[in-house]
Amino acid sequence: MTAACSVAIWMISPAISHWLGLLSLLLAMCALLGTVYALVFALIGIWTGPPERAARLSPVAGDEAGRTKFLVCIPAHNEGSGLIATVNGVLAQNYPQTHFHCVVIADNCTDDTAVHASEAGAHVLVRNDLTQLGKGHALAWVFSQPHDFSWDAACVIDADTVIVPDFLLAMDASMRRGHQVAQGRYDFVRASDSQNWLQVFTAITKAGENSFVYRARERVGLLQLLQGNGICIARNALQAVPWKAHSIVEDAEYALKLAQHGIAVHYQEAARIWSRQATTVRDTQPQRMRWASGTGELYRHGIATLLATAWRQKSLAPLEGIVMLLTTSRLMLIYLLGLSLVVGLAATTPLSTFIWQLLGLVVGLQLLYLILMFRFASDRPVPLAGLLKLPFYLAVIASSQALAMVGVNRSVWSRTTR
Repeated sequence: MTAACSVAIWMISPAISHWLGLLSLLLAMCALLGTVYALVFALIGIWTGPPERAARLSPVAGDEAGRTKFLVCIPAHNEGSGLIATVNGVLAQNYPQTHFHCVVIADNCTDDTAVHASEAGAHVLVRNDLTQLGKGHALAWVFSQPHDFSWDAACVIDADTVIVPDFLLAMDASMRRGHQVAQGRYDFVRASDSQNWLQVFTAITKAGENSFVYRARERVGLLQLLQGNGICIARNALQAVPWKAHSIVEDAEYALKLAQHGIAVHYQEAARIWSRQATTVRDTQPQRMRWASGTGELYRHGIATLLATAWRQKSLAPLEGIVMLLTTSRLMLIYLLGLSLVVGLAATTPLSTFIWQLLGLVVGLQLLYLILMFRFASDRPVPLAGLLKLPFYLAVIASSQALAMVGVNRSVWSRTTR
């Protein structure tokens, strides 16, 4: 049937078939360049890794008196007792107790989140504002509040986070070296059950993002985004660029605002945190739809912002940031690959044979990227047999993106069940 359709198009208009062939070639070339681009950064990440070695690249030194004073903010919406472990992790930091203050923002809560946070030892600020919903508004609010504690930098930790004891020490090292904004290494907790393919893939793809994107870009000095969890912002940076990021991708939005003002995000891999995962597709789907909607927002606003920044700064660096945004979701490269295949099937020009060879090369390179991710991205390698579950994972991601594209769960927040 496909061949018949192709012949029909050729008989109706050879010109249409010719242009379809050129379009298929263009899409295949874009997929190839994007895949090579990702592979180059993956190799840089491997060369400068693994995570333990990268952490040792950031030793902490200096006297206690000169250390940074941190306001550690934990935004929480109906987290209940689930945030107790996070508060305990913050309060148990290997850092002078007089130099940090833990604040939980009980944001529009209808449960006992504030009570649990207070009993765990955090200072609780209750925010009730049904006209300004979301984490971005909560952060803007807490940064603008008067605090009894004098602070030099604010850290943001999600309420479902496991935090290493030296997190603040590592962030202190970044601040004292002159960095105004830092992003820690934000991973997902690996599943204890290796058969839970959803958790395994979620953890390994996040590890790949950290090792093959953030670590690599830090080494070559390129634009970095914020991930929302495990970030540290100097007070003077917040004064220069007030937090006015309220979209579903408030973290990336604020990072782009910082870039407009010439303030770079530093990736501090020694400041490690882990977020707990959902265990089923049903539980994770709403969260993934929000992430997919966020990616769309990033494309719509981020590209325009970076183009304006490149023009204003007369620099090509922000243009590379656009490529980074477009390849943030590796699924975009798979979409390009599939679209090139579909368009190419409708073309009967001499270009077709070359296009099939090109697509085969892209598939091979993408498979190589996955193998590298399984072997080198996280603290310990993941069995390559897990790749057999890849189609199931791609189906979950693709369905989430499809639902997000038609507006499902675009603006509705619901707590992820873990």
